[in-house]
Amino acid sequence: MIVLTHFHADHIVGLNRVLKHCVVGSVYYPKSYVDQQSMQNILWFENIKNIKSTEVLSDIVLNLNDLKMVLIPSSILGNSLNNSSFAVYLDLKKFKALLMADLEKAALEKIKDRIFYYLGNQRVEIYKASHHGSLNGHLVHFLSKIRPRICVISVGKKNKFGHPNQKVIEDLVNIGCKVAQTAKEGTIEVLIK
Repeated sequence: MIVLTHFHADHIVGLNRVLKHCVVGSVYYPKSYVDQQSMQNILWFENIKNIKSTEVLSDIVLNLNDLKMVLIPSSILGNSLNNSSFAVYLDLKKFKALLMADLEKAALEKIKDRIFYYLGNQRVEIYKASHHGSLNGHLVHFLSKIRPRICVISVGKKNKFGHPNQKVIEDLVNIGCKVAQTAKEGTIEVLIK
């Protein structure tokens, strides 16, 4: 299974390598402005690779043995591919993770209550920060509700955008969250026992 949260190059660049080396039965992608190349890729999934593709129009709950995966789209259409992203909530027994793609504040405000519904009163073990730890995907009241133990910020070294934002890191630390950045630590693996 492949989950394409949105069609920016930094989120799909390794797709052909995955398809070359892995057996993939399905792909999920958001409703958004889809450029011609992305649409050709989707058609290629369906026609050439015989992969079932699903446009995520509303919440999709996937039960995969002990893992529950919920795809939570913002469905905000417009000029921002970031806001057409969807969050991915993972629930594996007592382990909870929330992967935020590149959602910005407007989209996060739109889906936060649905995230709270799936999470209940549980806290998130792993939170993958929205939009590489930028301020435009950051809501302090959201973080205080999900109370992440560890935040992973996926970001390149010396990127031209200045990600992650220092205020985002400070707010995470202030709520007791450990912060791990790929720019500093390289690949970050999460092992669940």
